[in-house]
Amino acid sequence: MPEARRSKRVRTILGVKIVFNNRMSVMDCAVKNISSSGAKLVLPDTLRVPNEFELYIPKRRCFYYARLIRHESECIGVKFYHADAKMAPDPHLSEFET
Repeated sequence: MPEARRSKRVRTILGVKIVFNNRMSVMDCAVKNISSSGAKLVLPDTLRVPNEFELYIPKRRCFYYARLIRHESECIGVKFYHADAKMAPDPHLSEFET
């Protein structure tokens, strides 16, 4: 089956945070693979993940707007959206880096 993705995936294990509810709620998870257009996230409770959220990658100190596109038992697939999905660092990043 040919690859349907437009951008190449990079396998990785990065600790990330799903940020939602006007930045009042945070869930820890890991990125299994990532590309410029989306990612596969691994987390124990996929049922609580909202349809749209911000994905914060502490190691890169950046946020991405993300939309849930695939749901499995222990992982989800997300698509980054907006022309420039990567957002500028937030001046209050330390609140997410605990």
